[in-house]
Formats: sequence, C-alpha cells, structure tokens
Amino acid sequence: MYGITVDNATANSSALRRFTEAFIEKNGADALVLDGKYLHFRCATHILNLIVKEGLLEIESSVNAIRNAIYFVRSSTPRQISFERHVESRRIQRGSLPLDVKTRWNSTYLMLEQAMKFRVAFEKMEAEDKPYNDYFNEIVDGKKRVGPPTKDDWEAVDRLVQFLIIFYKATLVLSATNSIAAHKLYHAIVTVTRNITALSKAPGP
Repeated sequence: MYGITVDNATANSSALRRFTEAFIEKNGADALVLDGKYLHFRCATHILNLIVKEGLLEIESSVNAIRNAIYFVRSSTPRQISFERHVESRRIQRGSLPLDVKTRWNSTYLMLEQAMKFRVAFEKMEAEDKPYNDYFNEIVDGKKRVGPPTKDDWEAVDRLVQFLIIFYKATLVLSATNSIAAHKLYHAIVTVTRNITALSKAPGP
C-alpha cells in the first residue's frame, strides 16, 4: 500500500497514524511503501479550499454587498421584473443570477462571475429604484444592511474573480471521483503559481 488521501482534519491524522501502526503490526513494515512514511496524503482540493476561504475574508464586505443586491432581485417577482427592465434597457444579454451557498466558495465564485455581467443594471437600479435603495437602509441584527455595491466593491470583486477562476479550474482538475488525479497535482500547482504570479504583476484597473 502506498497512500490514502483525506483532508487535513486533526482526527484524520490521528486515524491514519493508528491505521499505520495496526497495519504494520498485522502485515509487517514491508506491506507499506517506505514504511508508510507518506501514507497520509493531504487532500489538494481541501488545501485550495482553505486558501480561497482565507482570501475571500479580505474583501468580505464587497462580496456581501453584491450578494445582498442579488438577494434583493431574487426575493420577489416584481423585483425580478424591475431588474430585467434595466437589463433590457442597457442591452445586456439576459441570463441567470444565481445566489451562492456561503459555505461553498466555488458557488460564490460562480455567483460573482455572473453578477459582474450585470454590473451596469445594478448601478442603474441604485440610480433609479427607491425600493432597492430602501432595502439597503434596513437594519439587520442591529446594523444597516451591507450595500448597495459601490464602484470600489465592483472593482474589488472583478479582481477577485480573476483569481478565483484560477483555483476553480484547478479544483475541477483535481476533483475527479472516478479516476486517479494524484499525477495531475504537480501540473496544477505550477499552473496556479504561474497564473497568480502573472496576475499579481498585471496593472490594476
């Protein structure tokens, strides 16, 4: 036996250590490659998940502002109709406006990527729709609701999406369930590193 892949939870480390000891005791050290030194493989996609979640915290307010704007549009049929009028008036190609699952960063990426396509429509709503602006003046848990998204919020999220797509594509490559993906890890790491380096050196908006 060579390796077992699980995430980085402490319980998994303890479980694999006990498994290694029991396996060697029953089958001998030769049953494990290199005496089981590299038996425990940390899940690459879980590590990517931790990296991205940490990055999302850096502009959490901007993400929340756009999430709240989407929630407003999706919360009732009249609001959706009003939003679609702005979309049509600005000649934006129509499409879905998904809301993310906060615990799944990949869904947050897909939400933000799609929202960026409708930035002009959201800005039009802020300029013309009183219900939209009133929504953001409401007090939630003792605080004013975050939003509406400002120019700085949109620019910060636009930059974020360019980073997230790098991790999103890497996660798709490494998340295979019916085939081996370990041999793809090195190439994925190199690709992520090159893309992030190039993006970090690119001039800002």
